[in-house]
Amino acid sequence: MFKLKFEQIILLGFIFAFGLLALAGVLSYRRTTVSMRTSQQVIQSQVILKELETTLSIIEAAESRMKTYIISGKENHLQQYNSYKAKIHDQLKHLEELSSHDTTAVVQISELERMFDAKVDFIASVIEMGRQGRADEMNAALEIDSDKTTVDDLVEKIEQIKKDVQQKLVNSEQKSLRTSRQTRITLQMLIGLSLALLTTGYFLIRADIRERRKTEQKLLQTTNELRKFAVHLDNAREEERAHVSREIHDQLGQLLTVMQFDLKAMWSLAPPRSQSMRKRIKEMDQVVDQSLQVIKRISSALRPPQLDDLGLVESLRWHLRDFCHRTKMEYTFAAEPQDLVCETELSTILFRILQEALTNIARHAKATLVEVSLRRSQNELVFTVADNGRGISGQQVSGTGSLGLVGIRERIRPWGGRLEIAGLPGRGTTLSVYILLGTKEPND
Repeated sequence: MFKLKFEQIILLGFIFAFGLLALAGVLSYRRTTVSMRTSQQVIQSQVILKELETTLSIIEAAESRMKTYIISGKENHLQQYNSYKAKIHDQLKHLEELSSHDTTAVVQISELERMFDAKVDFIASVIEMGRQGRADEMNAALEIDSDKTTVDDLVEKIEQIKKDVQQKLVNSEQKSLRTSRQTRITLQMLIGLSLALLTTGYFLIRADIRERRKTEQKLLQTTNELRKFAVHLDNAREEERAHVSREIHDQLGQLLTVMQFDLKAMWSLAPPRSQSMRKRIKEMDQVVDQSLQVIKRISSALRPPQLDDLGLVESLRWHLRDFCHRTKMEYTFAAEPQDLVCETELSTILFRILQEALTNIARHAKATLVEVSLRRSQNELVFTVADNGRGISGQQVSGTGSLGLVGIRERIRPWGGRLEIAGLPGRGTTLSVYILLGTKEPND
């Protein structure tokens, strides 16, 4: 069964939270767009209402000027009436343009315009009667109820349009309020859920980081303890090697030396004619010599006596010479200063590093020349082993299988040392150890 990891759960939670925030943003954008559209409609409706009021005022003014003209017969009143009539036509056209988005309003304004045109035609006929001197017919036409009814119809029509516009305005505002309330609630829910997810994710990540730090601290503490324990084991191993080397060299060497003296005594006591006995004594003496050589080799391998007797520089020189003699390689050795003296523990570490480096050269390098140098500059000790072999690769240097290199790094770590390895294919390998003197970590 598929099981999500902690990191995947947190990632999905954050993706979901940001998705909710994105949805909230889209809803907010849509709500803003709707609000802007509603605001435009409200403003437009208010403009229409204002224009309707203006139209109504102009109609009333036009009717007043028309009646004044009929009564007085003055041409300036007629001119004023004609001016108002033109303004009313312009107002009606303007109202049609403002209401172009509302089909019902357009129909109502068209009807209003038709009624106004009928009223204008009627007034025009009355004015014509007055100009022709047909006063009786003119008065009779003005007294007809249809004239008053037509004006009332215009006013009523305008009032009806105003009511419709106001009702639409109220409906738009109510709809906008409902939509705004619903959107606000939805946004609050989305943002609240997103913040809850983000907050939960934050505290989970914080708890996980805190737990990982504790684990890292424990791991670091364990690693440091293991390193100290490894150093302790290495020191104990060197001490045990030195002890075993002395025991083998002193005890077994003394016993074999005594045996040699006894064999020489037996040789002198053996009858001259007893060739078989003398031959046997001679063979035993050879075995004792071989045993002494074996003891010397084992003792030297466990703990080179040169380190204690001759010092670090001569011990390194001796081991390099012995190695190259056995492997048929050429070598160079340089030390500065020649009488360089180090602590016993550090001398042992450098000697073991040389052993490990030479062993790797013999196994892998296929080299014909080894160059070893040891120099001290101020408070730093630099130890270098170089060969002209096939060269080491970067993958081999960083590989987990390079246990010898790992051992070298761990040996020099307590001394504040660092290891650098440079190699080129066919150009050889250079191993450099840098140790800061006086910075050794104390042993617990």
